[in-house]
Amino acid sequence: MQNEQAPILVDEPLFFSEAHKLILILLISVCLLIGGWFCWTSYLSHQEEEVHRQSVLAKSPEEKRKVADQNKGTAQAAFIYLNLAHAALESKPQEALDLYEIVIAQYPHHLLVNAAQLGKGKALEQLQKPQEAMAVYQKIAQVKKGDAYVPLAILNLSRLQLAQGQWTEARQSLQDLLIGYSDYAIEAKERLKMIPEKKS
Repeated sequence: MQNEQAPILVDEPLFFSEAHKLILILLISVCLLIGGWFCWTSYLSHQEEEVHRQSVLAKSPEEKRKVADQNKGTAQAAFIYLNLAHAALESKPQEALDLYEIVIAQYPHHLLVNAAQLGKGKALEQLQKPQEAMAVYQKIAQVKKGDAYVPLAILNLSRLQLAQGQWTEARQSLQDLLIGYSDYAIEAKERLKMIPEKKS
């Protein structure tokens, strides 16, 4: 008589244990996330290229503005607004100011947001609003050192302070420039010579 061995009973195959199910779900989730991220970045890149293409084909400032308005939120739209604002600054300061405001409000983390802030200050100067312009320049000056627009803002601020007879404030601005931005040391020293020894 042959002995029959009793079958070994298991609750479920090893592959389908709870731990393996969890790992499988995590792997699938990661793959979906990576795939989704890749598709999304590809879409954004294509969208930016398309906006750039449309702006190049646009033949007038009005057409370029329309391209930007139809694609708000893209980096290319911010560039279009900035370029239009710079072009309008001398002859149409109010229009330039409005365009700079769009960039500042809608693209607060854009690489060139301080360029828009600086342009805003210049537009306010053109509109004979020196106090408001000074407030804008002071805001830029408070940005961390290393931003290329900070020394330009300090220069503009010191110029307005000198024009307003704010000798103490102008001296402080120029000393900040002298200490923190050696590339502007010569100009800062020249402007410091323009400040009377005594506050009037």
